[in-house]
Amino acid sequence: SGALMARPAMPRFFRAGDSVEAGVIVSSKGAGPMKATVQIKPQGLTLREADTRTVDLSPGTPVEVRFPLSATQVGTAKIGFVVKASDGGKNLEDAVEVSRDVRVPLSPEAVALYGDTTSASAEKLGDLSAIRDDVGGLDISMASTALVGLGGGVEQLVDYPYGCTEQLVSKLVPLLPLRDLANDFSLPLPKNTDAIILSTVAQVLKNQRADGGFGMWNDSDESNLWATTYALWGLGEAQRHNVDVPQTALEDASRVVKRWLEKLDTEYGRATAPFILDVLAANGHPDPGRATRLFDARASLPLFSRAFLLHALVLGKGDSKSIDTLVSELEGSLRLDANVVRAAENLGDHYAVLMDSDTRTSALVLRAILAAKPNHPLAAKLAMGLLAARKGGTWRNTQETAWSLVALADYKRAQEKTAPNFLAHVFLGQAEIATHPFKGATVDQLRTSIPAARLTSAGGSTLAFDVDGSGHLFYEARLRYAPKQLPTAALERGFFVQKTLRPVTAESLSASLSGTTPASVSSFVGGNLVLTEIVVVTPSPRQYVVVDDPLPAGFEPVDARLATTAAGLDVDEHTNDDGEPEEAFDEPGGYDNVAKGGAFLPSSYVRELRDDRALFFIDRLPAGMYRYRYLARATTLGSFVLPPTRAEEMYTPEVFGRTAAGTIQVTAKK
Repeated sequence: SGALMARPAMPRFFRAGDSVEAGVIVSSKGAGPMKATVQIKPQGLTLREADTRTVDLSPGTPVEVRFPLSATQVGTAKIGFVVKASDGGKNLEDAVEVSRDVRVPLSPEAVALYGDTTSASAEKLGDLSAIRDDVGGLDISMASTALVGLGGGVEQLVDYPYGCTEQLVSKLVPLLPLRDLANDFSLPLPKNTDAIILSTVAQVLKNQRADGGFGMWNDSDESNLWATTYALWGLGEAQRHNVDVPQTALEDASRVVKRWLEKLDTEYGRATAPFILDVLAANGHPDPGRATRLFDARASLPLFSRAFLLHALVLGKGDSKSIDTLVSELEGSLRLDANVVRAAENLGDHYAVLMDSDTRTSALVLRAILAAKPNHPLAAKLAMGLLAARKGGTWRNTQETAWSLVALADYKRAQEKTAPNFLAHVFLGQAEIATHPFKGATVDQLRTSIPAARLTSAGGSTLAFDVDGSGHLFYEARLRYAPKQLPTAALERGFFVQKTLRPVTAESLSASLSGTTPASVSSFVGGNLVLTEIVVVTPSPRQYVVVDDPLPAGFEPVDARLATTAAGLDVDEHTNDDGEPEEAFDEPGGYDNVAKGGAFLPSSYVRELRDDRALFFIDRLPAGMYRYRYLARATTLGSFVLPPTRAEEMYTPEVFGRTAAGTIQVTAKK
């Protein structure tokens, strides 16, 4: 009836664990004073008191009627209200029903494990009975090679538009091992690959000058040391792959670089010398005496030069102790990051003139280590690191492409000689959850997902992999889970996160932002404006970070960017005493886990305010300490779960940090 109206007043969502005063606003129009009965009909929520209330209604005076509800299970809840009244013998009635999501009380966390086996392997997942069965699960991927994903963007790898010596050789060299890899893994290559190789060799030879050296371009007046060495290497690689290369061209170039080798007394010359020795050794002209002298002076060489030197010593059958020493030193430069290994040396762009990059260095290290120790246990992870360095299926530049493909081909020959022929089994406890045959070389990957409900009912927490047959199984398992019990302590796995909540007023906001952050509070009055401040500390540089701050269901965010009365409440534009935007702040006491000595650089971010959370997306987060802020308003009475605030590196979600969970109270005004 139009004379009686019911309007729901409750949060836009619930979280499992909330205790809410769910309200309905009852009003009448065109009727006299009367009594009304209000009945609630909840589904998916637990009513803690009687389902019916009786209230007095006066015309034009709304009355809010509240019912205490508890949310226990994740899912969808429905809340219906039926209001009935009698006005002078005339029966009046109105009804309304709303649906609300009951969400998991904290964001799922992730742990990942990686491994490989030729027989059997087992991994402990932990206590699966402690995780919720209505969210998350286990994602498993398996492959028979470390070269997973090699097929992506193969045509891009050989399509370079320029004609300088470096570009031509970098176009030529990838085609040589790719022919073998494409044959092994059934990868697509241009149909005229052999013709492209012959044409590219001819183009490289046009850049050879009368003195036997190579210019960077066809019309270069003078020979270039680095270009000559690189051309000599590329043409030698072509000859070793049965491509017809004039022997006189190789001999003339070899004579030039040997002559130059006697005069290399600059820093960049000394860094190039191991490359020259490596190319000469590969072409059958080792120089063990000079290699030994460079070994003795290796402390002054960059990492990529030491990788060239190791490869040259191995090819020239140098001193075994020197080889072992260089292997050990190169191993010390390796950084394990999840399931991949990369070589790391903090040189910035100091050797950019020699086309240095971290990815190229990783490729050179892999190539050198495989030459010295073909069964090196880190080779597969280095190979996966090279593949992970690609963007859009290709590497950043021609140098990275050429050396990466050479190193990956070396890895395939050294550690994946035999075509796989096995059946992979995966067990959780005693139950088999997946099986897949791997027959013949392939870069395909098998993926399977197990929902949390099946995990918790499987009766075991050991994940086991079994290889039935001959071959090498590479596997990754990533468990996303939400604990049944909300965490009572903060957790640091790459990030430290701290959060404070406090009531503010519009008038006191500027002073609140400028002063020292007080302790967080947990009780608010309905209608309070609430300032949230989040501190994130990272001791290492991070890429593509998200700070995810779930709101309690009794709060609603205030977006000061909207053209409303909230427009004057913009915490993003707060300034410090000097009138400059304040996005970072000095390190207070108690943060001893942060490395000292570096400036806390401001980080730009994108902020999103949603119904249930505030999100901050940061592309690049240097090591340091950062603060993020936003406003919300306490809108619903009750006791609400305060989920953990989480900072996570999006593409490696096992690198994260979070606060403890808690509860907040929203009470009626006194």
